[in-house]
This record gives sequence, C-alpha cells and structure tokens, in this order.
Amino acid sequence: MKGLSVIIPTINRNNILNETIEYAIEALKEIPHEIIVVNDSEKDITTAKDNKIKILRNSKKGAASARNTGAQIAQYDYLLFLDDDILINKATVDEILNRTIQDKYKIFLPNWAYPNESLSILNSYKFGRFLIKINYYKLEGWIGQPLEKDLSSNATMASYFFLIRKEDFFELGGYNDRIPHAGFEDYDISKRLKKNGFEFYILRELNVIHNENDRHKLKAWLNRKKRNAATQKQAKLNGNSEIALNYSLSAHLKWKLLRILKPLLFTSAAIVPNLKVFDGVYTIITKALTGVYIYEGYNQK
Repeated sequence: MKGLSVIIPTINRNNILNETIEYAIEALKEIPHEIIVVNDSEKDITTAKDNKIKILRNSKKGAASARNTGAQIAQYDYLLFLDDDILINKATVDEILNRTIQDKYKIFLPNWAYPNESLSILNSYKFGRFLIKINYYKLEGWIGQPLEKDLSSNATMASYFFLIRKEDFFELGGYNDRIPHAGFEDYDISKRLKKNGFEFYILRELNVIHNENDRHKLKAWLNRKKRNAATQKQAKLNGNSEIALNYSLSAHLKWKLLRILKPLLFTSAAIVPNLKVFDGVYTIITKALTGVYIYEGYNQK
C-alpha cells in the first residue's frame, strides 16, 4: 500500500514521545500514513487519540527488536524508523521520501540539532556546557566531523530517521535483535545494507530537532555510555570484531583504579563551582567518569 509507516520505539519517555507524535501528525498530514509506537517498558503509554496511532508492547527487549516488531505489522510500502525524541517536519519528510523513491539504493539522513531553548539552558550549568564543548548538541559533534557539503556521504546509516522501502528492509532480515539497548544495531544493519549495494548520505540543509531535554544530566549521560558500551561488546561478539575495544594491561589497571575512585570523582564533579572559569576542571573529571562507565559497560559479565 502506498504510504509511510512510522515506527517509534520508546521506553519510559511519555512526555518526550507525545511531543514527537504531535510533530509527526502535523508533518504527515498530506501523506497516507500510520504511526506505530512500540513500548519497550512495562509501564503503559498515553498518547493522542488518533486512529492512525497504534501502540504495541515489545515482546522482547531492546530498540532493535522493538523496531522489528513495528515493521511486522506495517501496512505501507515505506518504513520510517524514528527515535522517540526526534521532531520532524513536512519539508524534511517530503524531500527524503521523494529521494528514496527515486533511488532505492541510497539512504538519506537529515541533519539534527538541539532546539535553541535547550542550548540556552545548557549554557547555564556546568554539565550543559560540557555537552556544548564536545559538540554533542548537533549531528556534526555526534559523527565527529563537519558537514562541509549539502550532500555528504556517511559511513553508516542511523535509526534516528531511517527511511527505507519495506520490501528492502525484510530482504535484509531487519535489525539484529540480539543486540541490546540502542546504538550498535545501526552499525550492524549498515554493514548488511552496504553488502546489498546501499550508500548513506546526510542532507545538511534538511533539519530535524533532537529533543533530549530529559537527558541533559551527568548520571543519565554516563548510564547511556555504559549501555552503549555493553551494546558494542554484544555487537562485537556477533561478528563485528572491528569495533572491539582493546584494553591494554595498563589501561585495565587505570580504569579499575578510577572505578574504585568513582565516588570521589562524583564528589569532585559536584563541588566544582558552576563558573565557566572552572569548566576545564569539570571536563577532566567528566571525561574520567565517562571512561569508567564505558569500561564497566564493555567488561560487564
């Protein structure tokens, strides 16, 4: 059936999710569509009452299995996998859908950034300024390189906004649902897409909003890093040996020591004054904690 099935995995982010759905409803008004929300939590979801919104419970756990679950009931010819904190708009959806229809072997990603009001808030406290310092408030910081062209090739796709023909998705075998949490399932599916002849591009001038207002806290950042590292380890065990984190003996000793000192690092981060002159000290402490959490996630049993 001609149209777009939007699949949104979510876990315990009801307010963020509802804003995402509001934007999606507005952006998709002129396109035959459905919005499939896959709940990865035991808690119920409340959303706008709309006959185009379907809510499913994920029978397994993890973003990969949630996306596969949504795809299984999708009615339309094209699938748009969307993160639960991405606010889309009509111009971006229309352009990427048209490009995908014209060339099925290209995956197009929009640019993203935090909303302006988030940047204002981030500038007001030390962890927020840390996120700005490492450019985590925009896609360029996330991929680690500037977008110098309107159409830039990229090494992988990303599921924050992943539009693909349904037939091609199922031919690919869907996401690898043995990978927990979110993150490296994108790397895994990108490898298979490449083998099938797909290429990945970022459209710099097409923008969506990344609405992570509930995750701008140090502990939430660290826990995500830990989950990502655990997911990276699982992806490595599933055959992606090139993304292994190889710790030397000295590195193991370093991170084990810092792990013991973790309470002291948290105390130090807390007592650093919220003044820009001390941001360098806070950055050193935060990077040390980030390394500890990555080490823990990657090496957990």
